[in-house]
Amino acid sequence: MSRLTNIILVVFFAGLLLAPTVASLCGFNPMGKLDERRALAAKPRSCPTWRECLSSTSSVAALAQAWDKYYTDHFGLRKLLIGTYRLALFHVLRTSPNPAVVVGRSNGGQRWLFYDGTIANDGIGFESLLGKKPYTDQELALIARNLTRWTELAQRNGVKLLILPIPDKQSIYPENLPRRLQPTAGSRSRLDQFWTMAEKLKGVPLIDIRSALRTAKQTKQVYYATDNHWNEQGALIAYQLLMDALRLQDNGRGGLPRDAVRWAPPRPGISDNLLVSGLPVPYGEWPVAPILPTSQPVDGSRRGKLLVLSDSFFEGIQPYFEYEFAVVKIRRTGRSAQEDLITQGLLDAEKPDALLLEAVERYWTS
Repeated sequence: MSRLTNIILVVFFAGLLLAPTVASLCGFNPMGKLDERRALAAKPRSCPTWRECLSSTSSVAALAQAWDKYYTDHFGLRKLLIGTYRLALFHVLRTSPNPAVVVGRSNGGQRWLFYDGTIANDGIGFESLLGKKPYTDQELALIARNLTRWTELAQRNGVKLLILPIPDKQSIYPENLPRRLQPTAGSRSRLDQFWTMAEKLKGVPLIDIRSALRTAKQTKQVYYATDNHWNEQGALIAYQLLMDALRLQDNGRGGLPRDAVRWAPPRPGISDNLLVSGLPVPYGEWPVAPILPTSQPVDGSRRGKLLVLSDSFFEGIQPYFEYEFAVVKIRRTGRSAQEDLITQGLLDAEKPDALLLEAVERYWTS
C-alpha cells in the first residue's frame, strides 16, 4: 500500500471520527425534525461547585452517566444516521421502522401504508381482516341487542338516528396489502360477520358504505395511500349516503349535490402513517378541503342540532353537516359496537334533533 493511500485512509478515518463533533459545533443537523417517538435524555444539571462534585464519588458517577445518556441522544449527525437507516428499511427492505405500520404496494406515485391496530393497542388489526379472530355468537347477540335498543331509544325521544360503521382502508384496498396479509377466498372479517347479522335486524338505521366505496375506487382514489383516513372523494360519498338516509326520516332535508361542491387548492399535510412510522419525510399526500356554497340550504336555513359520536373520520364530512345543521356537537366517546354508546342520560343532556354514530372498523368491531 502506497504512502499516499495510507494518508488518505488516515484522513478519511479521522474525518469520520470528528464529523459528529464538527457538525454539533457548527449547528449542522440534517433531518433534525425527525420524530423518534420517545423522550430524549435531558441535559444534566451540573454540581453547584466542583468541590461538591469531587466530595462524593456517587455524585461524580451519576453525573458521568447522565452526560453519557445525553450525548448518546444528542451527538452530531445522530438523526441523519437514524433517518438514513429508516429510509433504507423502507425503500430497500419494504419494512416500516414501526411494526404497527405495514408497507404495502406502490401505485406508481405513492407506496401504500396500512395500520395494524392490534400491534399499536389501538383497536383490532389484521387478524380480523384475515378471519383469525371471528366474533362469537354471544358477541354478535350483544351487538344486535345494542343496535335495537339504541334505535328504540332514539325513536322514543324523537331523535333521528344514523349509524355508520366505516371500513378500514385494508377492507377497501386489500389488493395493495403485502401478499401475506391479503385475505384468502372464503375468509370472513368481523365486519363481514357484523353485516350478515345486521341484515336480520328490522328498522335499525345502519348505512353500509362498502359497496359505494368499492365501486367508486374503480375510477377515483377514495382513501389516502399513506394515511388511514378516506380522502375528500370518500368523505363526499359518505356524506351523500348519510343525507339519503336522513331524508328518509326528515324529508325536509335537502343536502348538497356533488356539483355544488368546489375544492380548495391542495395544502401540505402530514400523513398519519408516515408520522407514526418515524420516517424522515416532512409531508405525505396533500389533502383537499371542500368549498361549500355561501347560500343557505334548500329549506332556507341551517336548522336543528346534530350530535355526533365519532372518531377522526368525521372530520372529513364535518363541513357538510355544519352547512346543513345550526349546531354540530361532537363527542369522542367509546366506539365499539359492544359498548353502551347511546343512553337516555346522553339524550337528556344533549337534546339533539339528530344523532350520528360513526366508528371506523378497527374500533367498531373490537
